[in-house]
Amino acid sequence: MPNPFLRELERLLNEGVLKVIVASPTLAQGLNLNAAVLLVPNIYRSSTMLSGEEFANVAGRAGRAFVDVEGLVVHVIYKPEAWRTRAWRTLVDSAHARTLESGLIQVIAQVLVRLSRTGVLKRDDAVEYLANSREAWQSAGDREGEDSLTSLLERLDSAVLGLVEALDADAADLPRLLDEALQGSLWARQIVRRTEREQRSYPILLRTRARLLWRNTTAAQRRGLYAMGVGLDAGLTLEGIADKLGTWLDAADQAAIGGDEDELIRALTELGRHLFEIRPFVPDTLPANWEEFLGAWVRGVGVDEIGTENIRIVEDAFVYRLVWGIEALAR
Repeated sequence: MPNPFLRELERLLNEGVLKVIVASPTLAQGLNLNAAVLLVPNIYRSSTMLSGEEFANVAGRAGRAFVDVEGLVVHVIYKPEAWRTRAWRTLVDSAHARTLESGLIQVIAQVLVRLSRTGVLKRDDAVEYLANSREAWQSAGDREGEDSLTSLLERLDSAVLGLVEALDADAADLPRLLDEALQGSLWARQIVRRTEREQRSYPILLRTRARLLWRNTTAAQRRGLYAMGVGLDAGLTLEGIADKLGTWLDAADQAAIGGDEDELIRALTELGRHLFEIRPFVPDTLPANWEEFLGAWVRGVGVDEIGTENIRIVEDAFVYRLVWGIEALAR
């Protein structure tokens, strides 16, 4: 979210104007949110327990400075089953044993590992090549259990665009702007404890990716990428098919306004066929008959008919990915 919007939410929370906030873990991490009581309704995401680091970050929001002596973190258990209590205690214990590390450091470390596999870092002109060629950042193949290089670069691009507030700045000013934005951050505190080689290579990679972003976009395009929440590759891909998808987007708007369900479903299906092939809009799971689920969702068919086992598809593919993609196109 844009920084002014974040800051306004933080102000309303701190002043007590907002008494209760219902937040996803993503929102909880993005806001300077502090509450007297934190209710945790679920400790699993996609059948996987939250990590100790993520839980510790969110749980740390409990307890308002200079107001509460301590904060309360309460797990809401709807069924009093012993395994649920054990899972909660396991999560709490893992949070106590956590080791916090800068997310930016983690991403850059992984990107460097992937690039080393391609051999690009062995080139004498590696820095200039990476700063001037999108092809230089291609993966040699992601291994099982790893985040894809594409997803890592999306996160790196988002970090760059979030750190440099002046997106119309000259490329020559990027090193200074990045250094200023990171002063006093977890990155700054931890990078000095890395090896000498890492202290040199990590900032170089960050600045090099920033140079590539600036080289391949205008200030207006960078503002668009930031607003859409996508990386360089996804943004340029969307821009290349914007006219085609814009036609279907207009059709969906008109169908929604006119109450034409069949035309709305047809337009959304066409949008989905294109968007679901572009990261980060690719769903975690997309069955061959996903169009049937989309139609049912648009028509307001009940969960009992769609099937509880299919709700994850609806939530991830339609409520999250498709809506995100449509909002990105609308910007």
